[in-house]
Amino acid sequence: SLSNNAPDLRIYLSNSNNATGALEIATLNQRSGMQTWNLPSNVSITQYRYVLVWCKQFGGVYGLADLGN
Repeated sequence: SLSNNAPDLRIYLSNSNNATGALEIATLNQRSGMQTWNLPSNVSITQYRYVLVWCKQFGGVYGLADLGN
């Protein structure tokens, strides 16, 4: 669950804890609950270490999950 304070939240796959060189996969439309996103067929989630919730407007990480790859 995320607060409503941060605008323009996006979901990225990344190999670092920021969006530099990361792949944007979706706009975060819901602030709570389970969500799913489809990846392009040429992308494997095993290519990435992190899932980021990134505030694109202000350029900062709002959430981070380590995929352990």
